[in-house]
Amino acid sequence: MKSKTLIILLVTVCLLGALAYYMIQGQQSASQSSEMGRLLIDQLSVNDIGAITIASTEDTVELKRTAEGWVVSNRYNFPVDFTKLSELVGKLQDLKIGRSFDVTPERLTRLELHSPVDAPTSDSPTAVRIIIQDTHANTMADLLLGKARQASSGSGGHYVRPAAQDKIYLVDKEFRFIKKKTDDWMNKQITDVDAEKIEQVRAYIPSQTDPVYILQRPAKSLAAKLIQPQFSQKIDAAKIDEVLRALSFFSVQDVADPNIDPAATGIDTSRRIEYQLYDGTIYSVYPGKSVDGKTDQYYLKIRADYRSPETAVASEPPSSESQKSSQEEIAKPDAAANAARLNQRIEPWTYIISDWEFKNLMTDPQALMAKEDKPGTDPDK
Repeated sequence: MKSKTLIILLVTVCLLGALAYYMIQGQQSASQSSEMGRLLIDQLSVNDIGAITIASTEDTVELKRTAEGWVVSNRYNFPVDFTKLSELVGKLQDLKIGRSFDVTPERLTRLELHSPVDAPTSDSPTAVRIIIQDTHANTMADLLLGKARQASSGSGGHYVRPAAQDKIYLVDKEFRFIKKKTDDWMNKQITDVDAEKIEQVRAYIPSQTDPVYILQRPAKSLAAKLIQPQFSQKIDAAKIDEVLRALSFFSVQDVADPNIDPAATGIDTSRRIEYQLYDGTIYSVYPGKSVDGKTDQYYLKIRADYRSPETAVASEPPSSESQKSSQEEIAKPDAAANAARLNQRIEPWTYIISDWEFKNLMTDPQALMAKEDKPGTDPDK
């Protein structure tokens, strides 16, 4: 073959190779452009979701929809923190694709997209796997959440991989702070009682039927006072406030096994504190023993009841303010029905609370006394 002919053939082959390369690149670019902005999960309807599993190397969380609402099914069917659930589902519904990449072993490791159960080494970073099923246990989505994309400011998105695909996507939402532990998904706020709505507090101990102390507000606008027993010592107003605010934004740390022996929790011989609200709702709180001998966790039971508040007879014609207050009372929903619904939600559980929540549940009247300054000491020091 002549050298001139050989050169022409080589040039032709190079041109054809270059053309093929640019055509492939163009197709990939077109594919990327067509995917950009598309929802990663099509038609993810909240009403169709029946269960969500969040699996990681730390824990496995199982959330399930029931007739009573969403529960943490592997935590005794305890109610879910619905705010967290709504936030997660909302993000997954709106996930939009920014870029896509083919799966390679190097990318899986670098972007932390190995499944929690098949990491190449024991110290390899792994993804958080989210499996969404419908009410018939059919899989609606199965995603691996890897590394958050670094950005100089704001959210840089997140790298995700559908478990059944060999594609990695950079999406516009971020899951850096997704909760991975079962107890993180529990609705831990049990009550949020405004201290101003508490009319009376009564504390009891097992050895006697009468209250060991009673705190009472003379009127709604006035501070509560210790009316029983009577002490010559000065009462610490801050301690009374601690008792009254004990049920304000009252949160628990965990729940005990529903089958736990009451004797192990100390609830069967517990102290009792009753918080009576002006609308007739009564919270009865039963602080129990420490959990497994720990000094920072305690068992607790709580129930809600209703007792019709007494109607005071006015010695003078009602003022416009009292008439307004009466109208507000009439306009309230049925407090008895509300108390019954509340009790149905909170009474079945034995809770585990923190040490500082436990300390606010005082049943010793001496704990309400102000500390006396020792002679010769400066009270400001």
